[in-house]
Amino acid sequence: MNIFFTTTAQAIADVFSKAWLDNATEKRITHRSEPWWNDTCMETLLQYQDDKTPENWSTFCKATRAAKRKFFDAKIEEIAKTNRCPWDLMEWVKERKLPPCKAIQYNGQ
Repeated sequence: MNIFFTTTAQAIADVFSKAWLDNATEKRITHRSEPWWNDTCMETLLQYQDDKTPENWSTFCKATRAAKRKFFDAKIEEIAKTNRCPWDLMEWVKERKLPPCKAIQYNGQ
């Protein structure tokens, strides 16, 4: 009976371990911990920090713009495919709150 519980506990631990390893992501906690930040951004930033030339700054800015564009285009496409409503990204199309004087009325009173 004790072997059964040990085997069962080990099987559960293995399932949790596999799920953790499959779904966990390593986080880099820095002042540049943005979800769009990638290795190209880091490389161009390091190149700029080495010599501080305007050309390298321009390259860094272009790399970050391209990374942001790629990331946010993917997010917009994901939202458009999952709930088929890309307008959910716009604040001006969402449901508005009623003004307080309308919200407290009930049956015209």
